[in-house]
Amino acid sequence: MEYLSPRYAVYIAARSPLGQARSVPSHGQLLHFFSNAAGPEDRFPQYVFIEPSYGGTDENDQHPPTDMRKGEYLIAQVYNALRRNEALWNSTLFVLLYDEHGGFYGHVVPPKATPPDLNSLRRCVEYHFGPEPPLRRFSQFHE
Repeated sequence: MEYLSPRYAVYIAARSPLGQARSVPSHGQLLHFFSNAAGPEDRFPQYVFIEPSYGGTDENDQHPPTDMRKGEYLIAQVYNALRRNEALWNSTLFVLLYDEHGGFYGHVVPPKATPPDLNSLRRCVEYHFGPEPPLRRFSQFHE
């Protein structure tokens, strides 16, 4: 496979809703992420989005009732692919995001928020931001 756009790439697992999308530019199969991560750092896209596999025996999206170990394995594979290429790792911030909080809450109460209008303010005693989805950062720049 040729290298994708130098700006961004979407690497898609076999069973992903994006896997059928023809309108997603600069996308490739997840296997290509690993070969591209092993290549020259200056040819690797500046922004990469990885879409896991949903459903089937290769499901690794960490949604219940998925075997969480498969999702952890995917995360480890991505991390290790980045770490194996020293030039790439030296210029990379790997951000692991979840699309929902999954019942895991932070140890800090979310801050108060400004209600969108007076009607909202009348309906509730306090108006807070919601729970924060987990986020992890991996980089040589992050302490």
